[in-house]
Amino acid sequence: MRDSDVKIPLYYQLAQTLSKQIEAEMAVNDKLASEKEIGEEYSVSRTTVRLALSELERQGYIYRMQGKGSYVSQRPAKMTNSLLNLAPQPNTGKTADQRQTKLIEFEHTTPSDKVMQLMNISAQQKITRVSLLTSALQEPLLIDTFLIRTPISTPLSRGYLKVQDPYAALSSLDLDLHAVSETYVITQPTKKEQKLLRIDAQEPLLLATKQYYDSNNRIILLNMRHVVSSRFQYQNFFSND
Repeated sequence: MRDSDVKIPLYYQLAQTLSKQIEAEMAVNDKLASEKEIGEEYSVSRTTVRLALSELERQGYIYRMQGKGSYVSQRPAKMTNSLLNLAPQPNTGKTADQRQTKLIEFEHTTPSDKVMQLMNISAQQKITRVSLLTSALQEPLLIDTFLIRTPISTPLSRGYLKVQDPYAALSSLDLDLHAVSETYVITQPTKKEQKLLRIDAQEPLLLATKQYYDSNNRIILLNMRHVVSSRFQYQNFFSND
């Protein structure tokens, strides 16, 4: 666990190690080892252990009871979202509670004036619109809406998306993805979003909008992701591996 060559505080290294152990091996309300036991196991001081536990409490991994110790808390899902990946990746630490996806809208339609201008297409050109509801831990987390420039080499249909994993089907499209940009704003939910996400009108949503470009610098796919940020942590990353 300890790495003297890494310029990360020792307590934070310990917190990272303990959080991985919690996610992999422990259930909600399980009791952690005592401060003394943790200190002896990892050869660190009691002060370092206390700082690590405070960090875990701040991140929502544990709760502490006076005179009794530290316990694993019920944590919201964490989402690690690759910029180049169409599918969100909620990780609840419980494999049985991984992502559930429901198709809520599918149509070939005429784009709005705003979308026509953004994607530089004519009123006669259709787009494919797909909306998906993602849940984890039996709670709705987000609504994804995809607007796809047509024609595409792989036909999509409502029936196909209901039989297949919708995100896998979308990711398998031959879309010549070359670059992507993403913007974030806070927005208020519509009545439809309130119903689907089971939230009230005062619950703000994080709207993450992705624009996918092909090698000719045309927008070939738009993704509007409305997320209930109070229910999970939204983490974004990029890798060129």
